[in-house]
Amino acid sequence: MIPYPSQRETEVEHINSICFRLFDIWCERRSITPLGYLMHCWPLVDSGPKAIRRVGETLRELRKSHPMELDGEATAMLRELTECVDALLLRAVHEPQGVIEIRLSS
Repeated sequence: MIPYPSQRETEVEHINSICFRLFDIWCERRSITPLGYLMHCWPLVDSGPKAIRRVGETLRELRKSHPMELDGEATAMLRELTECVDALLLRAVHEPQGVIEIRLSS
């Protein structure tokens, strides 16, 4: 029997996929400032709350400090990422420690 990924694992993979798409877009467009912010917090080393929180805080700072460097598509993706990070961190408060420290496959 193949185990299904937990909701947490699915959300962490969703965060990773958004970051990967942003990375591709910003590399293609040679958007140095957004790439610098993204590379500060991603790729994730693990899926613990500290790593997830760092992604959320860093990319919120990007939206706040450099809105003119973001197009509508990137802004929408960053909003989606923020919502996912916030939901994940809210649930992390109620999960046992062993569940929180899931290693990512890459």
